[in-house]
Amino acid sequence: MFYEGCRLCFNFRSLWLPPRMLIDLPSEMDPYGLEGHYYIIEVLSEEAITFLIMERENCDYDTAMGRAMGHDEPLNTLYFDKWYELLPKVKMPSKADEEARDIYDKKVSSFIENTPSTIRYADVPWPCDGTAEDMVAVMLSGEEQNVIRKRIKELALFWHPDKFSPRFGDNLSSQDRELITDAVLDISKQISAVLERERQ
Repeated sequence: MFYEGCRLCFNFRSLWLPPRMLIDLPSEMDPYGLEGHYYIIEVLSEEAITFLIMERENCDYDTAMGRAMGHDEPLNTLYFDKWYELLPKVKMPSKADEEARDIYDKKVSSFIENTPSTIRYADVPWPCDGTAEDMVAVMLSGEEQNVIRKRIKELALFWHPDKFSPRFGDNLSSQDRELITDAVLDISKQISAVLERERQ
């Protein structure tokens, strides 16, 4: 069954949209039911990837579809089952992402150049409050996909306990030592987990 999706007509920085799109729903699926609704939303999300690539690389629709799937040649098939997996890979860094990462990098540089004689928990250049996952997310904010693995390895050199402890261990406050070393270990584990996912 074909469902002709409607689209809003607007002009946003010359972003091109097709005049219509036909979504091939399974014959037993009601386009107005909950299952049909989610199916249509998923297809529209996949189309959004194509538009992002078109805008970023200034290419036509079929060429963008090919590049989204990792091919040099254009593709003219509307729907691919696993396009949602490509969303993080075509995400363009925002200004806010880049600023968060730059602030963190400056904090680390300042900490290395002017290491306190006694390091309290508040002196460590944590990128943000929150969990280790939150902190690593800030460390990687705004990174392009093609250099993210290099960035992860650089982070590991600073936060790995075998690197952090010999470098700063003698300066750690006895009061905060356990809290700091536990947090450093959690961050290191999260960095390792992210690197492992990138290798898959």
